[in-house]
Amino acid sequence: MHSETILALVPFAPVWALPIDPVHADKRSARLVLLGSMEPTSAAKRVCRDRNADRALREWVAAINDARRKQLALADASEDARTLWQRYHAVAKRLWKRMR
Repeated sequence: MHSETILALVPFAPVWALPIDPVHADKRSARLVLLGSMEPTSAAKRVCRDRNADRALREWVAAINDARRKQLALADASEDARTLWQRYHAVAKRLWKRMR
């Protein structure tokens, strides 16, 4: 089982580590890794007029939704991790519907 790790500095506290391209990730080895336990904000609204922020939000939503559609497994199979992933997916799904 081969896994590539890429480290990046981001201007926020990451909660999940996902494959770079979830759609083309190998389901047999790719995992969703829980990095923190921060709850997703359910009040996220698409009101920003900044193109970079809008693009970043679209990429975030796509990554979460793609990982869910691909049915990638969680590295941590605990009930807490599964529940948190479901919450993140629910927020991403809601945002995707608003952005259409």
